[in-house]
Amino acid sequence: MIAIAITVIVLGIVVPLAGSDGLLSKLLELWPSYLAYVISFLTIGGFWFNHHTIFFCLRAINPSVMRVNLLLLMAIAFLPFPTAVMAQDLAQPGSGAEVAVVFYGLSLLLCRLLLTWLWKVCTTGHLIRPEVDRDDLTLLTRRLNPGFLLYVGAIVIGVFLPDVGPWLYLGIAIYTVVTTRSVDFDEPGDELLSPS
Repeated sequence: MIAIAITVIVLGIVVPLAGSDGLLSKLLELWPSYLAYVISFLTIGGFWFNHHTIFFCLRAINPSVMRVNLLLLMAIAFLPFPTAVMAQDLAQPGSGAEVAVVFYGLSLLLCRLLLTWLWKVCTTGHLIRPEVDRDDLTLLTRRLNPGFLLYVGAIVIGVFLPDVGPWLYLGIAIYTVVTTRSVDFDEPGDELLSPS
C-alpha cells in the first residue's frame, strides 16, 4: 500500500501541452507540482522506513496492530490528494493559501500520530522480539515521538506564512530520511533501520 501511494503521487503532475510559449516554459511552470511531489515522496519514504523498522522489531502481531496499521495505511494512501491540493494552490496563489498548506500538514500529522500509535500498541502488547534490547526500544521511541511536534510547528507557521509551510514540510522530510541510521541488535548480523 505504501508503494502504491508513493507511486500515485506522480499522477498529480499534469502533462503540459505546448502552446505559444513553448514546452519548456510550460514544464517550468509546473514547479509547484514538482515541489509537492518531492515533499510527499520523501515524506512517504520516511514513513516507510519507520513502518519497516516497527515490523522488523515484532515477533508477532495481534488484531490491535492490524487495525492501527490499517488506519495508518489508509492515511498514507490519502496523501496524494492533499499533495495535489497543495500543488494547485502553489501554482495559483491567492486567498486561502493557508488552507491548502494546513490541510496538507494535518494529513502528514495524522500519519505521524498513527505511526506513533502503532509503535505504542506494539510496545505495550509484548510483541517485540526478545533480541531488541531496552536501549534500542528507548532510541526508537525517542525518534518516533518528537516527529509530530515538528509537523505541529510547521502547520502553525503555515497558517501565518503559507509560502513557507511547504518548505518546512520538505525540511522535515529530508531530515527524516537523512537521519535514518542502522542500530545493531545483540544478535550478530541483525540490523535495524531506526526511525527518525
